[in-house]
Amino acid sequence: FPSHDTMYEEEFGSEASSEWMTAEDERVGDDHRQNDGEVRKLGDSFPSGETRPGQRPNCRCDSIIVPPADY
Repeated sequence: FPSHDTMYEEEFGSEASSEWMTAEDERVGDDHRQNDGEVRKLGDSFPSGETRPGQRPNCRCDSIIVPPADY
């Protein structure tokens, strides 16, 4: 199966981005807290070094796709 990033790139092109969102509570780790609200092109690393939420066990973060401005 293709990754979500690949599917979004096919739909929006290579200019699509992802915004990281935490659960915004005391259980969020410091590394993920620094990612909160950050926007990166699909596949690029966030400040924690991860390219998307959920790459670590028990991660409750999520992301939203930000289409290019001209979409």
